[in-house]
Amino acid sequence: MRGSACAAALGYPSFYVPSDRPPIRIMERVFSKLGIPISVQHGAGGLDANRLNGYGIECVGLATGYSGNHTVNEVLELEDLIRSGEMVEQIILESAAV
Repeated sequence: MRGSACAAALGYPSFYVPSDRPPIRIMERVFSKLGIPISVQHGAGGLDANRLNGYGIECVGLATGYSGNHTVNEVLELEDLIRSGEMVEQIILESAAV
């Protein structure tokens, strides 16, 4: 039996933001204020952050508490949505202070 090969190219640039850079430092302060444990992880998907970093705007992607993303079972709890709004407010305040 013969095998087959498949090649694909990303339609967007990859990016990496070191942990000592402002986007991650800001998130560490915001999460600390809100009492949310922070977990910095490498992702493998396409985000708006791919394009923005490609244009020189350093940023990261944030999970907002949803589960089952991009499926018919995707769900976001109301409390997580409210906390996401609080998180965005604090990101704006912290960013303005930098």
